[in-house]
Amino acid sequence: MSSQPYRNALVTGASSGIGAAIVRRLREAGLEVHAVARDEKRLAQLAEETGCILHAVSVADQKGIEALINGIEVDVLINNAGQSRTGNITKTTPEDIDALVDVNLRAVLQLTALV
Repeated sequence: MSSQPYRNALVTGASSGIGAAIVRRLREAGLEVHAVARDEKRLAQLAEETGCILHAVSVADQKGIEALINGIEVDVLINNAGQSRTGNITKTTPEDIDALVDVNLRAVLQLTALV
């Protein structure tokens, strides 16, 4: 039995690295965790290991995220998803910039507003 007041968490970028570690820790603390990432295979492995609830959706998919949030209660939001580009900044395309803004800014603001 958990001694904390929170019951449900949503973690983005949950399929690996820091996101997966956060999912593990929150599950150990007794929270129901909704793990969000694009990589369904890694999410399935994490769900098998931790018992989290997987959601294979990109945070850049605004309608998909809205549908997800409308179906769950969220006490704790961890905006962990992020994207970067390597290489020379002078060769960055408008599409690269849009992708970075969609994941690193727009998705964070959208999720925070929805929760």
